Amino acid sequence: MKTAYLIKTLAATNTKGTRVKITEAASQISWAIPYNYKFNSSKDVALDYLEKEKNRKADFYHTIGKETIIVFK
Repeated sequence: MKTAYLIKTLAATNTKGTRVKITEAASQISWAIPYNYKFNSSKDVALDYLEKEKNRKADFYHTIGKETIIVFK
C-alpha cells in the first residue's frame, strides 16, 4: 500500500523559526518539523525526516507550486 504526504513550508513567526509541515494525505494527520538549513528545500528536509524517523523510502515525488507530494511504497 502506498502512502502520500503533502509538504509545505511554514514561514517564520515572531516566536518560531521556519518549519516544514508534513501531512499524511489519507488520514490528514500532520506535524511540523524545524527547517534544517543544510538542505536546499523543504522537500529535502521532509525526505530526510521521513527516511530517518519513519523508516520510509520515497517511491517518487512531485512539486506543484509551493507544495510537494511525496509517495512511499
